[in-house]
Amino acid sequence: MSKTSKPISGIVSITPQQRFTRLASLSVRLAKQVAGQRFKNLFQDEAEKNQQEHELYARLGYEVAKTLGEMKGAVMKVGQLVSQMQDLLPVEIAEALSQLQNDAKPLPFEIIHQQISDQLPAKIASELLMYLDEQPFAAASIGQVHRGRLANGQEVIVKVQYPGVKVSCESDLSHLKRLLQLGGFLKLDANTLSALFDEVRLLLYQELDYENERLNIHNFQQMYASDPTLVVPQVYDAYCSAAILTLSYEPGIALKDMANCSAENKQWLAQRLVQLVGEQLFQWHVLHVDPHPGNFACRFPENASPQLVLYDYGAVKSLSAETVSDIRELILTAQSRDYEQMEMLLCRRGIRRINTDALGEEFYRPWLDIILAPFTTDQFDFAQSNLHEAFIARLKHKMLRGISLFQPSRESIHIDRVISGHYWNLVCLATQVPMKSLLEKFVSQ
Repeated sequence: MSKTSKPISGIVSITPQQRFTRLASLSVRLAKQVAGQRFKNLFQDEAEKNQQEHELYARLGYEVAKTLGEMKGAVMKVGQLVSQMQDLLPVEIAEALSQLQNDAKPLPFEIIHQQISDQLPAKIASELLMYLDEQPFAAASIGQVHRGRLANGQEVIVKVQYPGVKVSCESDLSHLKRLLQLGGFLKLDANTLSALFDEVRLLLYQELDYENERLNIHNFQQMYASDPTLVVPQVYDAYCSAAILTLSYEPGIALKDMANCSAENKQWLAQRLVQLVGEQLFQWHVLHVDPHPGNFACRFPENASPQLVLYDYGAVKSLSAETVSDIRELILTAQSRDYEQMEMLLCRRGIRRINTDALGEEFYRPWLDIILAPFTTDQFDFAQSNLHEAFIARLKHKMLRGISLFQPSRESIHIDRVISGHYWNLVCLATQVPMKSLLEKFVSQ
């Protein structure tokens, strides 16, 4: 427990009441602008209406992203998650919110120093602080990381959660939900939106619980104990708390810095990322659901196998055997173009709204042509991929019947996040991957 309430305003820049006021004010401004545009639409032709809506959403997206980025904490984290729901958001809003993935500014070291002192026993805190680098190694929406070492010389990284994040969490979630509703950004009914935010709340609190992350790391260490190609950091339990996590420093070439690596090394990493998702999903039923490129690095030691280093275990989702079975069946029915069976499975998983008109080949075929494209060739070249452009173009199709009949389920939002995030990681690596054979291997197990 924190020994003082003072850091609450310092860590998120403003007090809880000020956060409430700022988000409420933003919601009102957005609602007024959207209502004004809807009134103008009554007197405009289709081309003029579309152009002005595009300009409006671009302005609103910038304003929302700017505000959430400045406030940090839960709203910034949830904004990052929401940005990945590109099939539910106006394209302009999704693009603006996606900037939050790279917009985490570090906070002053004195706040980090105080949090470590508050969270750990005095002797342990003093030891950590004695050898801790004041310059952050990385910064995120709910905390930041500093390099250091223990008294025995072991190099470590210390992950420090910003004080005050949990205090403002419920209020932030409530007001962000209201903001998205008033802006008309998420096309969901009230029950679905509530269920979606319940799942986001659960994941957020898991990420805020460093004790839970410790357990996730220990679990991954057991899962991959016999696999030398995946590096899972060691946990130094005595130097941890609910808001402090001390791990072994595991260096490697960051995924974003792989551009100058050999084609062979990039291809190895891309294939290992795909295998990692398949292993977790179909073998372990446990999914690391934060595919941010900063969570991955690679090592290429001489005279040894390459290694993938996996960081950040706050966002880990367990899946039931039934869910995994349905995912496997859904993949197989998609490949066979069995549209009736696909509809049944999507309804069962809560992704397709029930009690609505059936959708057949006319609706599904264009989507499956895009989604299945990487799995129809022996080597899919992500350097030449335009799947994202085709996907967005399909979403923008004004005559697209049936899209409103779909919604995210509590499980599908995490799977969508993994798929979309790793798609961009593979595009970044710009290499060929045997997607077809990899998929066949996992769905046939």
